[in-house]
Amino acid sequence: MSTFSLLSPPADPKYCALLEIAKDTSYMELPARGESIAGKLTDVRDYRMSASAPGLQIADVIKNAYGFLMVTEKLKTLIEGHAKGATIEYLAFRLLNHKNRVAADPCFIVNVLGRIDCADKAQSKGVEDAEYGEYYIARKISLIDAKLPPHQNIMRTTLFPGGVWVRDDLRKILEDHGVQARFVASGERI
Repeated sequence: MSTFSLLSPPADPKYCALLEIAKDTSYMELPARGESIAGKLTDVRDYRMSASAPGLQIADVIKNAYGFLMVTEKLKTLIEGHAKGATIEYLAFRLLNHKNRVAADPCFIVNVLGRIDCADKAQSKGVEDAEYGEYYIARKISLIDAKLPPHQNIMRTTLFPGGVWVRDDLRKILEDHGVQARFVASGERI
């Protein structure tokens, strides 16, 4: 059986992070839950590196407080060329450095649409949102092999929609291309 890993930012302080939430966040909960934002956002947004995270290097998966999969153009191109079975929206943004200068343009929010009910809540740990009944912070997610989609190699789960999972075949492509990311297997501590 193929396995999936959570695609996460690397845990290295040399990389920048986007930890302050911008004031204008209308519609911005949608890409954190796998819901379409098509037609709702027409401008390219700017996101600034956080001063509280002094790293200046840009990892291919960018750590952020929004719950988005924010990536470099390199990773967006790899996902676009190798993802199977999922509908994905790509939302461009500019990454500004600590001095408010453009550090990377374009970068992208990868919005994998939809969620699959394939997580084992009894074996998972996280902080649950009472309104939605899903985790907005996850510490461990265990997937149920029998419920994994055979036709998709990238997905979100209903239990933790903020996380994007990649199947082994896509993970290998990303690793072979030297993508700066962390891959967390099902059942491992996030």
